[in-house]
Amino acid sequence: MTTQLFRGEHAASYDLRMPRLVPGYGLIPELTLPMLRTQLGEKATILVAGAGTGAEIIPLAKAEPGWSFIAIEPSPDMVALLDIKLDELSLKDRVSLHNHPMEVFDSEQKADAAIANLVSHFIQGDTAKTRFFRALFQVLKPASPLLHLEYVPGSEPVSPEYNEWARQAGHSEADVQQMSVRIANGWDAPSQDRLSTAVRAGGFKTSIEFFRALDYRGFLSR
Repeated sequence: MTTQLFRGEHAASYDLRMPRLVPGYGLIPELTLPMLRTQLGEKATILVAGAGTGAEIIPLAKAEPGWSFIAIEPSPDMVALLDIKLDELSLKDRVSLHNHPMEVFDSEQKADAAIANLVSHFIQGDTAKTRFFRALFQVLKPASPLLHLEYVPGSEPVSPEYNEWARQAGHSEADVQQMSVRIANGWDAPSQDRLSTAVRAGGFKTSIEFFRALDYRGFLSR
């Protein structure tokens, strides 16, 4: 699904659009770095599922020269953009690029941590979500952390507060309505209970919430 969603102009404009679609989006890299620094040493391998154009990898790679990365991204266009960025920043030797879904990643290499931001709501059904989290769990070393940012709706698929925030972010009323329809009908955003069940069924024993902005929540699971 993400292969079809993030291609062409939709992929090219991703970096510009995200801060106006996800409240607190700019805080995520700032929070991810201290969360991982307290968990990892100077040398570490971090897997990023749904790596996109490098919103997580690039700031982490700049901050920690001893960290290497496994980038998993199913969209060819997003991978191409990430490859260009890594080349421009001389970071290609520290990032292994994989153009396929997380669920088919096959490697004996184990990661010291994983990141999976804004991915699970694109995965349809509880069985598939569990398979996604199990794939993440299996690639991690024992007790290693997974940081994941999730869209977790409340009683409604899209809260009035999120719609109001979108208006404040500069979206027209037509844009707001279109986004609401897309989220309600195109995403499979899990409730807190569904998300917790999928994460536990995937192998993770505990999850703590470290970030919340309206319907978006960040968790550390292990």
